Amino acid sequence: FICSKAVAKVMLEQKAGSIVNISSRDSIIPSVGMIAYGAAKAGVNSFTRTLAWELAPYVRVNAILPGAVLTERAIQMIGPVKDKIVAGTPMNRMGTPEDIALAALYLASSASDWVTGKMFEIDGGIEFVPLATKEIIGQG
Repeated sequence: FICSKAVAKVMLEQKAGSIVNISSRDSIIPSVGMIAYGAAKAGVNSFTRTLAWELAPYVRVNAILPGAVLTERAIQMIGPVKDKIVAGTPMNRMGTPEDIALAALYLASSASDWVTGKMFEIDGGIEFVPLATKEIIGQG
């Protein structure tokens, strides 16, 4: 909110800009044990849609909802369930930070000039990996 508020003023003055928020697929697909996180990220989605309306037509606002991305923290968290996550992903791999960066680049570029208020699921097509979250947080 604070960052968006700061840049929105400048973007409105120059009559151009793009804000890209980072949410999570947990905001739209529930994960066991992730109630607070999912609810907070759903708030990011609502914020994105509302801000898109408030700043249009000059500033575009969209969000990226990453799925399982291979970061150092994710590798520590997922441990033995990595294979289950990959098996449940049509692309047969976890995402990379570069995958998310390329989505952000698209949304920040003029290639997406007619795109605003949208949630982009960048998750390799995964819909649901049963028990994975429960196992990750040590309840399975």
